[in-house]
Amino acid sequence: MDALSIFIIVLSVILAVAFKWVLIRKIRHWMDQDLINQLAGGSQALKDRLHEHHQQLLTQGVKRSELHERLQEFARDSEPAQD
Repeated sequence: MDALSIFIIVLSVILAVAFKWVLIRKIRHWMDQDLINQLAGGSQALKDRLHEHHQQLLTQGVKRSELHERLQEFARDSEPAQD
């Protein structure tokens, strides 16, 4: 194999890994947004509070496995008391 073939192979592998990383990040973002929309249930005020809480959790470095649980707890605690 010549240098050009090796360069093409290495470049292809690097681009494939980068594409996979970007795609996974996009899918995670879509999943988070879908959960927030579902928990908000059409309430724009609750949706805004959930977005703010989501950003706070991300800046605090909350693990991915706990993120959705904490968002659900926040939404449950934010619901008005029903009589």
